Amino acid sequence: MTEADTERKEFTFNPQSLAIVSTVHYPAWYEGETRWSEPNTLSDKVRGDLALKMIGEAKGKNYQVTIVDSGASLTFSQRLGNLGIITFPEEKGGMSTGRQQGFREASLLTYTDNGKENFVEAICWLEPEKISIISDCLPKLVEPILLGQADVVIPKRSEKEFEQTYPDYQVKYERDSNRLWNNMLRKFGIMDSSDQDLDVWFGPRVFKNTPEIIQTFITKYKYEKIQELGSLGQDVYKPNRYSNATFFPVIVALYNRLRVTSVKVPYKHPIGQTKIEQDSEEFRKKRADQQREIIRTCSDFCRMLVGTKSNTSLS
Repeated sequence: MTEADTERKEFTFNPQSLAIVSTVHYPAWYEGETRWSEPNTLSDKVRGDLALKMIGEAKGKNYQVTIVDSGASLTFSQRLGNLGIITFPEEKGGMSTGRQQGFREASLLTYTDNGKENFVEAICWLEPEKISIISDCLPKLVEPILLGQADVVIPKRSEKEFEQTYPDYQVKYERDSNRLWNNMLRKFGIMDSSDQDLDVWFGPRVFKNTPEIIQTFITKYKYEKIQELGSLGQDVYKPNRYSNATFFPVIVALYNRLRVTSVKVPYKHPIGQTKIEQDSEEFRKKRADQQREIIRTCSDFCRMLVGTKSNTSLS
């Protein structure tokens, strides 16, 4: 695992060689100004607006965009159509399933370079609200892949922007989560003690579009004894919610000694997203539940990889 040098001159590349994948699910989104006094629709409205802005900026920079729709409102879907976006209805339920569907679709996209048609060279997974990645960070993130120096790139947030633009509790929560996850991988021998921590809780992933790497990101795993765990265990061990699409692939890449690179970027979290989360007990609980689920699910997955007792298997 390496950390790329990001101080060099901005890398230039054909933006059509990069496919951006995201999923949308904003059933309560509506047109017009945000109605801050209506909490039941607030999150969908704010995040939906951010998603439209992110997708619009991506199209404006000529990146290819693949969107999987898991239940957005009709008006939101119409707005995507106005941006020239063809969406793919989610085939099966599950957060990871939708993301992996997007990876498969994006891997088939092509672009023309010097009269030759090629498959896109890299795929970038983004949560829809991460506008700053599009506007400020993507060339740095894709550079190691296009130069043949990396197979997977994990963006790393600058501490200054992280502290200044995220909700206070989320800064602490995500630092703790990253520490637990990275130390867990060192315990299992999947990361070396000298490796720098990966900012896996940030979310975005950039990876090379080759059959080996795509298979790493679309393989599905299940927890075999889920029915024996009772309701609490079934809430915790759900590989298809977060881990299958964006956490397990990074662990597999590290385990197989693929080239996983960390690249620092000046990402700024959207003001509107921070505003709706800062004092929300609902979001605090969601973040805590995410940490518990991802750490425990990834721990069992690591046991499977290294050959100790595990309940995780291919689905």
